[in-house]
Amino acid sequence: MDAKDILGLPKNSLPLEKKSRPQKDSQRKPDGISREITWQWLPFTNSARKDSLQLYHWVRVVNGVPPTGDYSFAKYNKSVDVFKYTDEEYEKYLTDPMWTKEETDQLFDLCQQFDLRFVVIADRFPSSRTVEELKDRYYSVARAILIARAPSPGDVSGHPLVKEPYNVAQETDRKRALSMVLSQTKHQERKDAEVLAEAKRITESRMVARGEEPELPVPSNAGPESAERAITPGDTVSPSSNVQLPSATIAPSTVTADNASILASLRMLRVYLRTYALDQMVQAASSSAGLRTIKRVEQTLQELGVNLKPRVPTKAVCAEHLELRREILTLLNLQKQCSGQASSAL
Repeated sequence: MDAKDILGLPKNSLPLEKKSRPQKDSQRKPDGISREITWQWLPFTNSARKDSLQLYHWVRVVNGVPPTGDYSFAKYNKSVDVFKYTDEEYEKYLTDPMWTKEETDQLFDLCQQFDLRFVVIADRFPSSRTVEELKDRYYSVARAILIARAPSPGDVSGHPLVKEPYNVAQETDRKRALSMVLSQTKHQERKDAEVLAEAKRITESRMVARGEEPELPVPSNAGPESAERAITPGDTVSPSSNVQLPSATIAPSTVTADNASILASLRMLRVYLRTYALDQMVQAASSSAGLRTIKRVEQTLQELGVNLKPRVPTKAVCAEHLELRREILTLLNLQKQCSGQASSAL
């Protein structure tokens, strides 16, 4: 007994017929369209090099015609235009008691060689100079040359080197503060969070005990003019008006208390993004309004062509942005109050 007897299959089964596959029509390429592609080991030169060195690489050749033109990666060779000065300009505009002419010449040669990569320049510089000192010397010399060669100072007043000069003290403090933040352990981060929470609680309790109204929620580096505008939330409404102002307009103590605590917490951080501070202020200023009112404020900003978040969040821009949001919120509350009174009068 075999497997066929068990399965009940006939022993003399007919052989299976193989299905014939349909033959594909041979597609002949039209005349003039056929291409012959090969790879060849050919020489090339790079226009980014100054020594005319000839190297070899594999090149895709179509129909026996090698590609022409410059080396494809030569376009990525970008260089920085480093300022040059003469001996007369150095003696007249660029002398510095902390720097000799030889050191300045070495600095500018390295800047030209390494494309202003100051970390590499500091490593290759012969004397012991920090990255900040090298940057300060280079940008101060470049700014002096730019001003000296201009017909008048007003012609170069908009140049980045003149408009925003390099501040070596600020850069040093920034790196030191950033190093302190990045070197914190998890335990120190938890401890700082506990201190900030306790400071916020103490600030709120003191404000409630004194019953004083804090300043308007503006960034911690906002000017005194913005703070002066902050403490007059109802300056656009006549005091003799019989219209009853909404609570968000005449009693902003809760909102300003939250913002004062936020400001205190941010000042203790020492290093924080101004956009983060602005987001915190906007949330605190809109905490007393409903979701629909907040959407109406954002819609009004879009209608006025104002971005919901400033593209350049300087202290003046952030202060004006918060002031505009406050005025729009006051206007919406007044409109709501007036419409309510008009409907009740009918």
